[in-house]
Amino acid sequence: MFENDLMPEPLRRAIRDLVSEAMDNLQEVLSHSQPHSRDWKRMPLYRLTDAADLLNICALVQAA
Repeated sequence: MFENDLMPEPLRRAIRDLVSEAMDNLQEVLSHSQPHSRDWKRMPLYRLTDAADLLNICALVQAA
């Protein structure tokens, strides 16, 4: 494998950060989906949308 075939470190770091933030949003979905949560109807939708946006950005960054 050639040196040029490796993903540059700044790109790897950006993707790792985006995926980590998306996972944090998904973790919040689980916590807001509990029966005792008052925001169980609206907060999971916000966090799922945020996670989807971050994963979309991640795919676009890697494609670029």
